[in-house]
Amino acid sequence: MILSLAILVAVLGYFYFSNHPPTAINLLRPTRPGSLIIEADEPVLVNQPFKVRLIADPNHQTINAVGFYLRFNPTNLQLLNLDTTQSFCQFYPEKKFDNVSGTVTLVCGAPHPGTSEKSIIMELEFMPLTVGTHNLLIDPKSQILLSDGKGTNILDGQDIHYQISVLNNL
Repeated sequence: MILSLAILVAVLGYFYFSNHPPTAINLLRPTRPGSLIIEADEPVLVNQPFKVRLIADPNHQTINAVGFYLRFNPTNLQLLNLDTTQSFCQFYPEKKFDNVSGTVTLVCGAPHPGTSEKSIIMELEFMPLTVGTHNLLIDPKSQILLSDGKGTNILDGQDIHYQISVLNNL
């Protein structure tokens, strides 16, 4: 995973520096934290597919790469589809999911300047297999990277839990 991120940074650096003359970087400009927004369809009913959207909010800063690592319990949820058609990303060094281990990995980016808008990074379609409260966990190694020539991560590195309440469809 680190190798994929290094390759992504190298590719993005190439596109940035080949298309833009060197500019001064304001070292005194503080970065603001960005955030990850998770939205899901409601109500969620057992054995009926529903969608979850992961949205990067750069807090009015320009981003050009993200890496998300999500975990779920595969005995409660199965992932049917991982859709990135609405994402600003154009390169996908890693884009995969595994219903046996309950993992989703997405590492992607775009040439400089990227975007400063909220952007749906991926939409996941799950099938809930059991009734109850189920968790999606975004791993703390997930990142939203600024397009600042340094790849500054604006996520805070904490676990992000999202609970899904699955109801009986009677």
